[in-house]
Amino acid sequence: MQLEIPLDTVKTAVDFCHKKGIKIILNPAPAQQIPEEILCKVDYLIPNETELELMTGENINTEEDVKNAINKLLNMGVKNIITTLGEKGAIYASSKELKIFNSIK
Repeated sequence: MQLEIPLDTVKTAVDFCHKKGIKIILNPAPAQQIPEEILCKVDYLIPNETELELMTGENINTEEDVKNAINKLLNMGVKNIITTLGEKGAIYASSKELKIFNSIK
């Protein structure tokens, strides 16, 4: 799912899927604030750096900043986060692990 549909529709779909045990994958584009009542039900969140910054209010300048922002979302209840970093690669994180994937050059 993505955010090109109204947020109320996203919430309804997330609630329905959550009740049915259906995995929820959310690409938060276009970037906007997402209520915690939605985030806590997301199984896989796939933001880029800009979206991560907007969702958490954290300034993203370093890899450590990315990790801090990711932890903020994990603490809100998101189960898995795949943050895309453009030419720098991606970071996968859950409450159990964090893996950095460098891009292939």
